[in-house]
Amino acid sequence: MYNHYFSQTKGDFNKVIKLIPLIDEIINYVREDPNHS
Repeated sequence: MYNHYFSQTKGDFNKVIKLIPLIDEIINYVREDPNHS
């Protein structure tokens, strides 16, 4: 039970880690392009 919960949490954490560069890219894109504001 605990191991299942831990592995599920770890999987979600890995998804978030993969999303961070994408979010960073979007923020930079919006910041650099004045037409999006």
